[in-house]
Amino acid sequence: MKKCLFVIRGCESSNKCFVFLDYAFSLIAAYMAERELRTQEIVQSELESLRPDAKVYKRQPNSNVFFLTVRQQALSDCKKSIVDLKRTIGNQTKSIPRSQEGHLSNN
Repeated sequence: MKKCLFVIRGCESSNKCFVFLDYAFSLIAAYMAERELRTQEIVQSELESLRPDAKVYKRQPNSNVFFLTVRQQALSDCKKSIVDLKRTIGNQTKSIPRSQEGHLSNN
């Protein structure tokens, strides 16, 4: 028998709990990806508004070290990131178990 990891009010069976949690985690992941997408769109807008000879520094992942980079390269990386995030959001919204929503109500 499966055990529910969280206490959910009105959850009579463990299957309902897992469906609900899967749905909730999918929504959270989609929200976080949309938030990152908005951030990347702002970065793209800022990079496009810079003058061509402006200096742009890129942060090294997982550190506080910045390196000088070319504006066009930073803009290209940002656009790739936006495309990847949109693809990710599309996949996540498809994977949200909408057919299971009816099973979550207390009928």
